[in-house]
Amino acid sequence: MRSLTVAIVVGAVITAALSPPASAAQFEVWLSTRNDSAANGSVYRLDSSGTQLGSFALGAGEHGGLLQLDSAGNVYTGRYETVPGKVFRHTSTGAAVGGEISDVVYPGVSGSGIGGMWLNGQYLYIGDYTQSPSLRIIDVTTKTETGGSFSTPLPAGGALDVELGQDGYLYVASTNNRIYRYSGSNASWTLDTGFYFGDGRIGIAQFLEGIAVDASGNIYASQFNTGVGKIYKYTNGIIGTPLLIDVFADWGLRPIGLEIGPDNKLYIGTYAAAGTNKILRYNLDGTKDATLATPGLFASGYDFAEQIDFKILPVPEPTSMAAIAVCTTLFVRRRRDVRTAALGAT
Repeated sequence: MRSLTVAIVVGAVITAALSPPASAAQFEVWLSTRNDSAANGSVYRLDSSGTQLGSFALGAGEHGGLLQLDSAGNVYTGRYETVPGKVFRHTSTGAAVGGEISDVVYPGVSGSGIGGMWLNGQYLYIGDYTQSPSLRIIDVTTKTETGGSFSTPLPAGGALDVELGQDGYLYVASTNNRIYRYSGSNASWTLDTGFYFGDGRIGIAQFLEGIAVDASGNIYASQFNTGVGKIYKYTNGIIGTPLLIDVFADWGLRPIGLEIGPDNKLYIGTYAAAGTNKILRYNLDGTKDATLATPGLFASGYDFAEQIDFKILPVPEPTSMAAIAVCTTLFVRRRRDVRTAALGAT
Protein backbone atom coordinates (compact mmCIF):
# COMPACT_ATOMS: atom_id res chain seq x y z
CA MET A 1 0.00 0.00 0.00
CA ARG A 2 1.31 3.26 -0.66
CA SER A 3 -0.12 4.87 1.90
CA LEU A 4 -1.98 7.58 3.92
CA THR A 5 -1.21 7.76 7.62
CA VAL A 6 -3.83 8.00 10.34
CA ALA A 7 -3.36 8.78 14.03
CA ILE A 8 -6.17 8.28 16.53
CA VAL A 9 -6.92 9.64 20.02
CA VAL A 10 -9.44 7.63 22.00
CA GLY A 11 -11.14 8.93 25.15
CA ALA A 12 -11.44 6.50 28.08
CA VAL A 13 -14.03 7.28 30.78
CA ILE A 14 -13.62 6.00 34.32
CA THR A 15 -17.11 4.54 34.30
CA ALA A 16 -16.76 1.83 31.65
CA ALA A 17 -20.48 1.63 31.02
CA LEU A 18 -20.46 5.22 29.81
CA SER A 19 -17.43 4.85 27.52
CA PRO A 20 -18.27 5.50 23.86
CA PRO A 21 -18.00 2.48 21.56
CA ALA A 22 -14.86 2.13 19.44
CA SER A 23 -16.88 2.89 16.33
CA ALA A 24 -17.47 6.39 17.71
CA ALA A 25 -13.76 7.24 17.52
CA GLN A 26 -13.05 10.40 15.59
CA PHE A 27 -9.94 10.72 13.48
CA GLU A 28 -8.09 12.85 10.99
CA VAL A 29 -6.64 11.90 7.63
CA TRP A 30 -3.08 13.04 6.95
CA LEU A 31 -1.35 12.88 3.60
CA SER A 32 1.62 14.25 1.74
CA THR A 33 1.49 15.13 -1.93
CA ARG A 34 4.29 15.00 -4.43
CA ASN A 35 4.45 18.11 -6.58
CA ASP A 36 6.06 18.59 -9.95
CA SER A 37 9.34 20.44 -10.45
CA ALA A 38 7.65 23.80 -9.89
CA ALA A 39 7.00 23.08 -6.22
CA ASN A 40 8.07 20.83 -3.37
CA GLY A 41 4.94 19.10 -2.13
CA SER A 42 2.71 19.70 0.89
CA VAL A 43 1.24 17.97 3.93
CA TYR A 44 -2.54 18.11 4.31
CA ARG A 45 -4.76 17.41 7.30
CA LEU A 46 -8.42 16.50 6.73
CA ASP A 47 -11.22 15.47 9.01
CA SER A 48 -12.93 12.14 8.38
CA SER A 49 -15.50 13.81 6.13
CA GLY A 50 -12.79 15.30 3.93
CA THR A 51 -12.86 18.90 5.13
CA GLN A 52 -9.39 20.40 5.01
CA LEU A 53 -8.27 21.43 8.50
CA GLY A 54 -4.82 22.70 7.66
CA SER A 55 -1.66 22.19 5.67
CA PHE A 56 1.97 23.16 5.43
CA ALA A 57 4.35 23.30 2.51
CA LEU A 58 7.40 21.07 2.33
CA GLY A 59 10.86 22.54 2.02
CA ALA A 60 12.85 22.99 -1.14
CA GLY A 61 13.68 19.71 -2.78
CA GLU A 62 11.57 17.55 -0.46
CA HIS A 63 8.95 16.38 -2.97
CA GLY A 64 6.60 14.35 -0.78
CA GLY A 65 4.16 11.58 -1.59
CA LEU A 66 4.98 9.34 1.37
CA LEU A 67 3.93 10.09 4.94
CA GLN A 68 4.04 8.49 8.39
CA LEU A 69 3.27 9.79 11.90
CA ASP A 70 4.93 8.85 15.19
CA SER A 71 3.59 8.78 18.75
CA ALA A 72 5.11 12.19 19.53
CA GLY A 73 3.21 13.88 16.72
CA ASN A 74 6.16 14.17 14.36
CA VAL A 75 5.48 13.92 10.64
CA TYR A 76 7.79 11.90 8.39
CA THR A 77 7.66 12.63 4.68
CA GLY A 78 9.44 10.63 2.00
CA ARG A 79 10.52 11.64 -1.50
CA TYR A 80 8.55 9.16 -3.55
CA GLU A 81 10.49 7.95 -6.61
CA THR A 82 12.68 11.06 -6.54
CA VAL A 83 16.42 10.39 -6.67
CA PRO A 84 18.07 10.29 -4.26
CA GLY A 85 15.30 9.11 -1.96
CA LYS A 86 15.23 10.93 1.37
CA VAL A 87 13.03 11.00 4.46
CA PHE A 88 12.48 14.23 6.37
CA ARG A 89 11.14 14.56 9.91
CA HIS A 90 8.93 17.54 10.71
CA THR A 91 7.58 18.89 13.96
CA SER A 92 3.89 19.65 14.32
CA THR A 93 2.22 22.36 16.39
CA GLY A 94 -0.89 20.28 16.95
CA ALA A 95 -4.28 21.73 15.99
CA ALA A 96 -2.69 24.53 13.98
CA VAL A 97 -0.88 21.90 11.89
CA GLY A 98 2.13 24.12 11.41
CA GLY A 99 5.39 22.40 10.72
CA GLU A 100 9.00 22.81 9.86
CA ILE A 101 11.88 20.59 8.86
CA SER A 102 13.68 19.48 11.99
CA ASP A 103 16.13 17.04 10.45
CA VAL A 104 16.76 14.48 7.75
CA VAL A 105 16.26 10.98 9.15
CA TYR A 106 17.34 9.09 6.05
CA PRO A 107 19.81 10.94 3.79
CA GLY A 108 19.26 8.61 0.86
CA VAL A 109 21.63 6.59 -1.28
CA SER A 110 23.05 7.87 -4.55
CA GLY A 111 20.87 6.70 -7.42
CA SER A 112 18.18 5.29 -5.13
CA GLY A 113 14.48 6.09 -4.97
CA ILE A 114 11.91 5.28 -2.26
CA GLY A 115 8.81 3.34 -3.27
CA GLY A 116 7.25 3.06 0.19
CA MET A 117 7.96 3.34 3.90
CA TRP A 118 6.43 2.30 7.21
CA LEU A 119 7.18 3.52 10.72
CA ASN A 120 7.00 0.84 13.42
CA GLY A 121 7.98 2.38 16.74
CA GLN A 122 11.57 3.57 16.37
CA TYR A 123 12.12 1.61 13.17
CA LEU A 124 11.43 3.05 9.75
CA TYR A 125 11.15 0.39 7.03
CA ILE A 126 12.15 1.81 3.66
CA GLY A 127 11.40 0.12 0.35
CA ASP A 128 14.00 1.10 -2.23
CA TYR A 129 12.83 0.49 -5.77
CA THR A 130 16.14 1.06 -7.55
CA GLN A 131 18.91 -0.30 -5.32
CA SER A 132 19.95 -3.59 -3.76
CA PRO A 133 19.26 -4.32 -1.00
CA SER A 134 15.72 -3.20 -1.70
CA LEU A 135 14.73 -3.11 1.97
CA ARG A 136 16.39 -0.96 4.59
CA ILE A 137 15.63 -0.30 8.24
CA ILE A 138 16.47 3.05 9.83
CA ASP A 139 16.51 3.62 13.59
CA VAL A 140 14.89 7.06 13.77
CA THR A 141 16.29 7.71 17.26
CA THR A 142 19.88 7.48 16.02
CA LYS A 143 19.14 8.23 12.34
CA THR A 144 21.31 5.32 11.28
CA GLU A 145 20.68 2.24 9.16
CA THR A 146 20.53 -0.83 11.38
CA GLY A 147 21.86 -3.17 8.68
CA GLY A 148 21.28 -6.91 8.39
CA SER A 149 17.73 -6.68 9.68
CA PHE A 150 16.19 -8.51 6.73
CA SER A 151 17.51 -12.08 6.58
CA THR A 152 16.66 -12.21 2.87
CA PRO A 153 16.27 -9.27 0.49
CA LEU A 154 13.51 -9.23 -2.09
CA PRO A 155 14.07 -12.25 -4.37
CA ALA A 156 13.50 -10.07 -7.42
CA GLY A 157 12.73 -6.47 -8.26
CA GLY A 158 12.75 -3.35 -6.15
CA ALA A 159 10.22 -2.34 -3.50
CA LEU A 160 7.20 -0.27 -4.45
CA ASP A 161 5.27 -0.39 -1.20
CA VAL A 162 5.81 -1.53 2.40
CA GLU A 163 2.90 -2.44 4.65
CA LEU A 164 2.77 -3.77 8.21
CA GLY A 165 -0.48 -5.73 8.18
CA GLN A 166 -2.91 -6.03 11.05
CA ASP A 167 -1.95 -9.72 11.07
CA GLY A 168 1.59 -8.81 12.13
CA TYR A 169 3.28 -9.68 8.82
CA LEU A 170 5.29 -7.17 6.80
CA TYR A 171 4.18 -7.08 3.16
CA VAL A 172 6.24 -5.69 0.30
CA ALA A 173 5.02 -4.94 -3.23
CA SER A 174 7.81 -5.28 -5.77
CA THR A 175 8.55 -3.89 -9.21
CA ASN A 176 8.22 -7.39 -10.66
CA ASN A 177 4.51 -7.30 -9.73
CA ARG A 178 4.79 -9.67 -6.81
CA ILE A 179 3.75 -9.29 -3.19
CA TYR A 180 6.16 -10.81 -0.67
CA ARG A 181 5.62 -11.41 3.04
CA TYR A 182 8.05 -11.27 5.96
CA SER A 183 7.56 -12.50 9.52
CA GLY A 184 9.30 -11.10 12.57
CA SER A 185 9.15 -7.98 14.69
CA ASN A 186 10.91 -4.70 15.34
CA ALA A 187 14.18 -4.77 13.40
CA SER A 188 14.41 -8.47 12.50
CA TRP A 189 12.42 -9.94 9.60
CA THR A 190 12.55 -13.27 7.74
CA LEU A 191 11.17 -13.86 4.25
CA ASP A 192 8.25 -16.29 4.07
CA THR A 193 9.49 -18.23 1.06
CA GLY A 194 6.21 -20.11 0.69
CA PHE A 195 4.15 -16.96 0.27
CA TYR A 196 4.07 -14.64 -2.70
CA PHE A 197 1.54 -13.25 -5.12
CA GLY A 198 2.61 -12.77 -8.70
CA ASP A 199 3.62 -14.39 -11.99
CA GLY A 200 0.03 -15.18 -12.92
CA ARG A 201 -0.99 -16.06 -9.38
CA ILE A 202 -2.86 -12.78 -9.11
CA GLY A 203 -4.79 -10.81 -11.71
CA ILE A 204 -2.32 -7.94 -11.80
CA ALA A 205 -0.02 -8.50 -14.74
CA GLN A 206 1.67 -5.12 -14.51
CA PHE A 207 1.72 -1.80 -12.71
CA LEU A 208 1.19 -3.13 -9.20
CA GLU A 209 1.34 0.03 -7.08
CA GLY A 210 -0.06 -0.27 -3.57
CA ILE A 211 -1.08 -2.92 -1.04
CA ALA A 212 -3.17 -2.99 2.13
CA VAL A 213 -4.10 -5.81 4.52
CA ASP A 214 -7.14 -5.73 6.78
CA ALA A 215 -7.72 -7.36 10.17
CA SER A 216 -9.09 -10.53 8.54
CA GLY A 217 -6.00 -11.05 6.44
CA ASN A 218 -7.63 -9.90 3.21
CA ILE A 219 -5.12 -8.45 0.78
CA TYR A 220 -5.88 -5.42 -1.40
CA ALA A 221 -3.65 -4.52 -4.34
CA SER A 222 -3.96 -1.60 -6.76
CA GLN A 223 -3.32 -1.72 -10.50
CA PHE A 224 -2.30 1.62 -11.90
CA ASN A 225 -2.58 1.05 -15.69
CA THR A 226 -4.06 3.81 -17.83
CA GLY A 227 -7.69 2.91 -18.50
CA VAL A 228 -7.62 0.03 -16.00
CA GLY A 229 -7.44 1.41 -12.48
CA LYS A 230 -8.64 -1.57 -10.43
CA ILE A 231 -8.15 -2.78 -6.89
CA TYR A 232 -8.01 -6.54 -6.33
CA LYS A 233 -9.19 -8.01 -3.03
CA TYR A 234 -8.02 -11.53 -2.15
CA THR A 235 -10.02 -13.08 0.69
CA ASN A 236 -7.77 -14.15 3.57
CA GLY A 237 -4.81 -14.01 1.23
CA ILE A 238 -6.10 -16.92 -0.84
CA ILE A 239 -5.08 -16.93 -4.47
CA GLY A 240 -8.26 -17.27 -6.47
CA THR A 241 -10.90 -15.13 -8.12
CA PRO A 242 -10.60 -11.72 -6.47
CA LEU A 243 -13.22 -9.13 -5.73
CA LEU A 244 -12.63 -6.28 -8.18
CA ILE A 245 -13.10 -2.65 -7.14
CA ASP A 246 -13.13 -0.75 -10.42
CA VAL A 247 -11.99 2.72 -9.41
CA PHE A 248 -11.51 3.80 -13.01
CA ALA A 249 -15.07 2.85 -13.96
CA ASP A 250 -16.44 4.57 -10.83
CA TRP A 251 -14.44 7.78 -10.99
CA GLY A 252 -12.25 7.81 -14.10
CA LEU A 253 -9.26 7.73 -11.76
CA ARG A 254 -6.33 5.38 -11.27
CA PRO A 255 -5.59 4.09 -7.75
CA ILE A 256 -2.11 4.31 -6.27
CA GLY A 257 -1.83 4.34 -2.46
CA LEU A 258 -4.07 2.10 -0.34
CA GLU A 259 -4.71 2.18 3.39
CA ILE A 260 -7.19 0.65 5.84
CA GLY A 261 -8.50 3.39 8.12
CA PRO A 262 -9.46 3.17 11.80
CA ASP A 263 -13.07 3.03 10.63
CA ASN A 264 -12.26 -0.24 8.80
CA LYS A 265 -12.70 1.34 5.38
CA LEU A 266 -10.35 1.43 2.42
CA TYR A 267 -8.73 4.79 1.64
CA ILE A 268 -7.32 5.30 -1.85
CA GLY A 269 -4.92 7.89 -3.20
CA THR A 270 -5.56 8.45 -6.91
CA TYR A 271 -3.73 9.79 -9.94
CA ALA A 272 -5.42 11.82 -12.68
CA ALA A 273 -5.10 14.95 -14.76
CA ALA A 274 -3.99 18.14 -13.05
CA GLY A 275 -6.46 19.37 -10.44
CA THR A 276 -8.74 16.30 -10.52
CA ASN A 277 -7.04 13.94 -8.07
CA LYS A 278 -9.12 12.76 -5.13
CA ILE A 279 -8.83 10.72 -1.96
CA LEU A 280 -11.54 8.04 -2.17
CA ARG A 281 -13.11 5.90 0.52
CA TYR A 282 -14.65 2.49 -0.13
CA ASN A 283 -16.31 -0.08 2.09
CA LEU A 284 -14.36 -3.33 2.33
CA ASP A 285 -17.05 -5.11 0.32
CA GLY A 286 -16.08 -2.93 -2.66
CA THR A 287 -18.98 -0.46 -2.55
CA LYS A 288 -18.31 3.27 -2.79
CA ASP A 289 -18.56 5.24 0.41
CA ALA A 290 -17.32 8.80 -0.16
CA THR A 291 -14.96 11.18 -1.87
CA LEU A 292 -12.76 12.82 0.74
CA ALA A 293 -10.59 15.33 -1.08
CA THR A 294 -12.33 17.05 -3.96
CA PRO A 295 -10.61 18.74 -6.94
CA GLY A 296 -8.66 21.79 -5.89
CA LEU A 297 -6.77 20.12 -3.07
CA PHE A 298 -4.14 18.98 -5.55
CA ALA A 299 -2.80 21.46 -8.04
CA SER A 300 -1.02 19.27 -10.58
CA GLY A 301 -1.04 15.80 -12.03
CA TYR A 302 1.91 14.89 -9.84
CA ASP A 303 0.19 15.88 -6.63
CA PHE A 304 -0.88 12.41 -5.64
CA ALA A 305 -0.63 10.74 -2.24
CA GLU A 306 1.23 7.46 -2.11
CA GLN A 307 0.64 7.01 1.61
CA ILE A 308 -2.14 8.03 3.99
CA ASP A 309 -1.97 8.09 7.79
CA PHE A 310 -4.61 8.68 10.45
CA LYS A 311 -4.64 10.57 13.72
CA ILE A 312 -7.26 9.52 16.24
CA LEU A 313 -8.89 12.28 18.27
CA PRO A 314 -10.49 12.27 21.73
CA VAL A 315 -14.05 11.00 21.80
CA PRO A 316 -16.41 13.60 23.35
CA GLU A 317 -17.37 12.62 26.86
CA PRO A 318 -20.86 12.89 28.42
CA THR A 319 -21.22 16.34 30.02
CA SER A 320 -22.28 14.86 33.34
CA MET A 321 -19.14 12.76 33.51
CA ALA A 322 -16.66 15.45 32.51
CA ALA A 323 -15.38 15.89 36.04
CA ILE A 324 -14.37 12.24 36.42
CA ALA A 325 -13.23 11.53 32.91
CA VAL A 326 -9.67 10.77 31.99
CA CYS A 327 -8.47 11.03 28.40
CA THR A 328 -5.76 8.73 27.20
CA THR A 329 -4.17 10.00 24.05
CA LEU A 330 -3.08 7.36 21.62
CA PHE A 331 -1.54 7.63 18.25
CA VAL A 332 -2.50 4.63 16.19
CA ARG A 333 -0.43 3.95 13.13
CA ARG A 334 -2.12 2.18 10.31
CA ARG A 335 -3.27 -1.15 11.48
CA ARG A 336 -2.10 -2.47 14.82
CA ASP A 337 0.88 -0.27 15.61
CA VAL A 338 -0.56 1.45 18.70
CA ARG A 339 1.53 3.53 21.05
CA THR A 340 0.66 5.64 24.09
CA ALA A 341 1.67 9.23 23.47
CA ALA A 342 0.42 11.14 26.52
CA LEU A 343 -1.81 10.99 29.57
CA GLY A 344 -3.56 14.09 30.86
CA ALA A 345 -6.72 15.21 32.62
CA THR A 346 -9.58 16.70 30.63
